[in-house]
Amino acid sequence: ESLVRRRSAKYGLRRVEQELAEHKIAPELKQPMLDALRSSETERAWAAWERRFGTPPADLAERARQQRFLAARGFTGDAVAAVFRRLRGHA
Repeated sequence: ESLVRRRSAKYGLRRVEQELAEHKIAPELKQPMLDALRSSETERAWAAWERRFGTPPADLAERARQQRFLAARGFTGDAVAAVFRRLRGHA
């Protein structure tokens, strides 16, 4: 639980899932934690994007860079797409 709590503020579901696997956490212990993270994935991706960038991308190259940042942090493709849909709604 401590690992999940520490990592979830900064990293996405895939990254946390990978770290739990590296620590050989039993599936029955990690699944409830991963389900809870899954429900907050989009909001956590938005918070990570906002901390790092804060302003919408000016062009496609910048957008791609921002998307790669979120993907590298372990956020799912759906969460990354939701961040950019939200940005489009703010514009």
